[in-house]
Amino acid sequence: MIFVIAFILFAVLHSLLASRSFKKRVISAYPVMRFYYRFLYNLVALFTFAIVWFAAPVSTAEIYTVPSPLSYVMHLVQIGALTGLYYSVKVAGTGNFTGLNQLRHASQDKHPSYDLDEPKDEGFVVQGPFRYVRHPLYVFSMIVLILHPYMTIKWLLLTILAGAYFIIGSKFEEQRLIDRFGEKYNEYKKDVPAFIPGSVIES
Repeated sequence: MIFVIAFILFAVLHSLLASRSFKKRVISAYPVMRFYYRFLYNLVALFTFAIVWFAAPVSTAEIYTVPSPLSYVMHLVQIGALTGLYYSVKVAGTGNFTGLNQLRHASQDKHPSYDLDEPKDEGFVVQGPFRYVRHPLYVFSMIVLILHPYMTIKWLLLTILAGAYFIIGSKFEEQRLIDRFGEKYNEYKKDVPAFIPGSVIES
């Protein structure tokens, strides 16, 4: 139960810090934070998740273990999903995603036009896995979690909680994207499903 509560608190904090309204307050009060916010946000996310994973007590009792050679196949699919995850981040813009581009702008005293904590680009572009699903990072992450051949209570809880958070969090993320890109994102949303390629498109 403590693990579940800790994960929920992590998810709430993560969503709060990612919200445009919170970013606006911070960057309006401290304009220089547009260069540092994304990098610090990622550090906080990693640190708080590490606390949840390593410090929150939860049973690690085994539920099942998939024997070889099927376990090897599952690991291969996981590696493929991790590759897809990396490629999705690369398509989204690794530098902006990690905040390293913003740090470089600060160190070089560059001042390109920003949308809160991200440099403005030429517009909303759909490439790579984003042509097939709107949230490939979540999809690939779930594949890695679900296809873990050694399933414990702790890993199962993480998989369930992460899946729920991805579904709920995607709604908030899409609202942020609509606020930023407007009708372009709405049109994209009509053409591309959220999680399952080829599934019924949301209206």
